[in-house]
Formats: sequence, C-alpha cells, structure tokens
Amino acid sequence: MINVVDRALERYLREQVPLRESTIGVSFDPPDRDWCAGLNRPTVNVFLWDVSRAAKTAYSGIDERRTDQGTERRPVNPGVELHYLLTAWASAVSDEHQVLGSVLAAVLRRGVIPRDTLPEGVVDGPCRIALDTPEHRVPGEFWSALGGRLKPGLQLKVTLRLPVREWIPAPPAPTSLELGVDRVAPIAAVPAPAARWVPADGTSPRRVRRNGVVTAEGRQAAKPAGVGDDQPG
Repeated sequence: MINVVDRALERYLREQVPLRESTIGVSFDPPDRDWCAGLNRPTVNVFLWDVSRAAKTAYSGIDERRTDQGTERRPVNPGVELHYLLTAWASAVSDEHQVLGSVLAAVLRRGVIPRDTLPEGVVDGPCRIALDTPEHRVPGEFWSALGGRLKPGLQLKVTLRLPVREWIPAPPAPTSLELGVDRVAPIAAVPAPAARWVPADGTSPRRVRRNGVVTAEGRQAAKPAGVGDDQPG
C-alpha cells in the first residue's frame, strides 16, 4: 500500500507543482551522504520517516451501503497518517527555495491527491495531503543519522483510510410492532401503625440485654381512659 501511495504522491507533485520529469528528479530514498554523492541533476527527495494511526475520533461510526441483496454495514475503516520530509537538492540555494515554494503552494491549493492516481480498492475515501502539525516534527537526531547535512524542507502528512473492515448484511427492518400488558398481582394495603401512648411521667418497661437478646421488663403505667381510642364526633 505505501509504495502505491508513493507513486501517487510523485504523480501529484509532477502534475500540481508541476515538476517536469525531464528537468527535476523525484526520489524516495534516504537522503544520506551516499545518495547525495550520486546526484547529477536537481532532485526533490520525499522521505517517509514515520507512519502513525490517525485520531480515532476522526474515523468512528458506521458505514452503510445498499446493494441488490439489501443493506450492508461495517465499522468505519481506520485511518493512517504517512509523514514525509520533502527537501530540494540543487547546485544553488535559490533554486532549492524556488522548488520548495512551488510545492508549498500546490499543497495549500489542492489538499487532496486525485483518486485516479490510486488503484481501485487501495484506499477508502479521499487521500489528503497537508502540512504536518508542529507537534509531529522530525526529531533533531534525524539529520545526524543522515550524515549531518542540514537542509530546509517541508513536512507533509498524507492521511487515508485503509479498507480492512468487512461489510456485514444488516438485519431486516421490522414490519410490525406488538404491544402486550402483563398481569400484575394487586398490592396489599399496609395499615398505618397505631399511635402509641407514652405516659407523661416517663415510666416505661425497662430494656435488658441477655445473650444478645433485648427484652422488656416491668410494666408500663396504665393508659388513661379514652387516650388513643376513637371518640365519637
């Protein structure tokens, strides 16, 4: 898949910048000392230095399509990001800067790689190209690993979805709806607790705990006549 995106990216640069094949080369090799020594014409180097998963929030949900057999669904395909460092190599710095400026304008003008540059079924949806975010920068030791020749460049990000999820037939839509009522046993009424008379002098049975059991001893004073009884109105 990555080599297919590389070829599509090269075609994008040649058509959108444009970079004429007869005058400017395009290379995806690591721009180390041996590669630099073999240059014999102005060249744009597009070095893939990192591949990462795109944010999940950007590629979540369910895809749906209708076919002759019915409706099919699948989880949205995951997105990936290809991070490239694009540098220009020429005998004059002014020529390098001119190429970088032309590439920058093309990326800002058209942020999508044309679909006709990618074979059918390689990607799902558009293949976007943009300047990379400041948080995703080439590490400082990158140039040291390539021989220490520091060069200005454009950090590009190509974002695409990979068609790795399978379509699954959706269940048929309901054609009817049935309602029912379950029989529920009646709830028995609970009588309210009777009011308890407490004598004014505070006399009450004495509570004693024996072997973990609380019992009442003694006798409560007699209840005055009529207290707590229903009285005729």
